[in-house]
Amino acid sequence: MAKRPVVDVKIRSKRQDDGSTLLRMLITHPMETGRRKDEADGKVVPAHYLEEVTVLHNNEIVARCLTGPGVSRDPYFAFKLRDCKPGDSLRVEWRDNKGGSGNATAVSE
Repeated sequence: MAKRPVVDVKIRSKRQDDGSTLLRMLITHPMETGRRKDEADGKVVPAHYLEEVTVLHNNEIVARCLTGPGVSRDPYFAFKLRDCKPGDSLRVEWRDNKGGSGNATAVSE
């Protein structure tokens, strides 16, 4: 069985009838609380979760989500952007409790 990537971010944007843009993100992340026991050996699985997700539109912060262990595995986020035009830059940055961080970019449709 192929091992899941620790973090992968998929971004999709779609222009809405009202002129806004719907930005949807799926972040592949284990989101371990630090309370679950591994079925194989009974040891507690260490906490590993997203702490912050930031959304930038043309390099300007439009949303910052402070998350924690209560968020489900592979969280889905959706935002409606009013002043987003086709071709605009969209960027998602994330940081987790183990010091991991990364980003993903997309171009608005």
